[in-house]
Amino acid sequence: MKTIYRLLVVLHAFVGLGAVAGGMGAVLNPWEPMGASTDILKNSPFENFLIPGIILLVVIGLGNIAAALAVLLKTRFQGYVSSVFSWALIIWIIV
Repeated sequence: MKTIYRLLVVLHAFVGLGAVAGGMGAVLNPWEPMGASTDILKNSPFENFLIPGIILLVVIGLGNIAAALAVLLKTRFQGYVSSVFSWALIIWIIV
Protein backbone atom coordinates (compact mmCIF):
# COMPACT_ATOMS: atom_id res chain seq x y z
CA MET A 1 0.00 0.00 0.00
CA LYS A 2 2.93 2.33 0.67
CA THR A 3 4.02 1.95 -2.95
CA ILE A 4 0.59 2.99 -4.21
CA TYR A 5 0.60 6.14 -2.05
CA ARG A 6 4.09 7.05 -3.24
CA LEU A 7 3.09 6.49 -6.87
CA LEU A 8 -0.03 8.62 -6.40
CA VAL A 9 2.00 11.46 -4.88
CA VAL A 10 4.52 11.31 -7.74
CA LEU A 11 1.79 11.27 -10.41
CA HIS A 12 -0.13 14.17 -8.89
CA ALA A 13 3.08 16.18 -8.47
CA PHE A 14 4.20 15.42 -12.04
CA VAL A 15 0.85 16.43 -13.54
CA GLY A 16 0.61 19.48 -11.28
CA LEU A 17 4.06 20.82 -12.10
CA GLY A 18 3.56 20.22 -15.82
CA ALA A 19 0.20 21.97 -15.76
CA VAL A 20 1.63 24.93 -13.83
CA ALA A 21 4.36 25.28 -16.47
CA GLY A 22 1.87 25.00 -19.34
CA GLY A 23 -0.61 27.33 -17.69
CA MET A 24 2.06 29.94 -17.02
CA GLY A 25 3.14 29.72 -20.65
CA ALA A 26 -0.43 30.31 -21.79
CA VAL A 27 -1.05 33.16 -19.33
CA LEU A 28 2.20 34.97 -20.10
CA ASN A 29 1.80 34.71 -23.89
CA PRO A 30 -1.84 33.92 -24.70
CA TRP A 31 -1.46 34.43 -28.46
CA GLU A 32 1.33 31.88 -29.01
CA PRO A 33 2.01 29.89 -25.83
CA MET A 34 5.09 27.74 -26.27
CA GLY A 35 4.82 28.00 -30.05
CA ALA A 36 1.18 26.87 -30.36
CA SER A 37 -0.84 28.88 -32.83
CA THR A 38 -4.29 30.27 -32.10
CA ASP A 39 -5.44 28.54 -35.29
CA ILE A 40 -6.18 25.44 -33.24
CA LEU A 41 -8.82 27.45 -31.37
CA LYS A 42 -10.74 28.17 -34.58
CA ASN A 43 -13.89 26.21 -33.62
CA SER A 44 -13.75 26.94 -29.91
CA PRO A 45 -15.31 29.73 -27.86
CA PHE A 46 -11.86 31.14 -27.08
CA GLU A 47 -10.03 33.80 -29.03
CA ASN A 48 -6.69 33.10 -27.35
CA PHE A 49 -5.22 30.81 -24.69
CA LEU A 50 -5.67 33.10 -21.68
CA ILE A 51 -8.80 31.51 -20.14
CA PRO A 52 -7.71 27.91 -20.87
CA GLY A 53 -4.30 28.80 -19.45
CA ILE A 54 -5.80 30.13 -16.23
CA ILE A 55 -7.95 27.00 -15.87
CA LEU A 56 -4.93 24.80 -16.58
CA LEU A 57 -2.79 26.67 -14.07
CA VAL A 58 -5.30 26.90 -11.24
CA VAL A 59 -7.50 23.82 -11.50
CA ILE A 60 -5.19 21.21 -12.99
CA GLY A 61 -1.84 22.58 -11.79
CA LEU A 62 -2.47 23.85 -8.30
CA GLY A 63 -5.24 21.30 -7.74
CA ASN A 64 -2.96 18.35 -8.45
CA ILE A 65 -0.21 19.83 -6.30
CA ALA A 66 -2.77 20.15 -3.49
CA ALA A 67 -3.84 16.55 -4.11
CA ALA A 68 -0.21 15.40 -3.92
CA LEU A 69 0.18 17.20 -0.59
CA ALA A 70 -3.10 15.76 0.70
CA VAL A 71 -1.96 12.22 -0.10
CA LEU A 72 1.55 12.84 1.20
CA LEU A 73 0.26 14.22 4.50
CA LYS A 74 -2.45 11.52 4.68
CA THR A 75 -5.25 13.98 5.34
CA ARG A 76 -8.75 12.86 6.14
CA PHE A 77 -10.09 13.63 2.67
CA GLN A 78 -7.10 12.50 0.61
CA GLY A 79 -9.16 10.04 -1.45
CA TYR A 80 -11.78 12.62 -2.32
CA VAL A 81 -9.24 15.29 -3.22
CA SER A 82 -7.27 12.87 -5.35
CA SER A 83 -10.41 11.68 -7.11
CA VAL A 84 -11.75 15.17 -7.81
CA PHE A 85 -8.56 16.40 -9.42
CA SER A 86 -8.06 13.13 -11.30
CA TRP A 87 -11.53 13.54 -12.81
CA ALA A 88 -10.77 17.21 -13.52
CA LEU A 89 -7.77 16.08 -15.55
CA ILE A 90 -9.87 13.54 -17.46
CA ILE A 91 -12.47 16.21 -18.26
CA TRP A 92 -9.71 18.64 -19.32
CA ILE A 93 -8.29 16.04 -21.72
CA ILE A 94 -11.69 15.19 -23.20
CA VAL A 95 -12.76 18.81 -23.67
